[in-house]
Amino acid sequence: MAESREAERGLHGAIIGGWIEEHAPAAVQTRLFDLLDDWQGDAGRPSSYLWHSIATALRAEGCFDAERICWETFLTLAPGEPAILIRLAETHHLRGDDAAAGQAL
Repeated sequence: MAESREAERGLHGAIIGGWIEEHAPAAVQTRLFDLLDDWQGDAGRPSSYLWHSIATALRAEGCFDAERICWETFLTLAPGEPAILIRLAETHHLRGDDAAAGQAL
């Protein structure tokens, strides 16, 4: 069981690391990698905490397009998860795309 949790954490860490390099604006990448490092240093934090922290930091910086992609990527790892769908809909709304917000729900 512990190996499974460690494997999941490793998978999410690798995915989010690659995601930051590919999708996050250069101006916020250092901050996001710091969040990843903090999460990796605390084995008690769930993977969802990492994704939420990354998305929250992107929102705080006004990077709504990147935040949308973050939630969409996380949704592929947890299909149909209501909390992710709600955050994705919120992000669509902040981007001014109310039709996509409605579709997310």
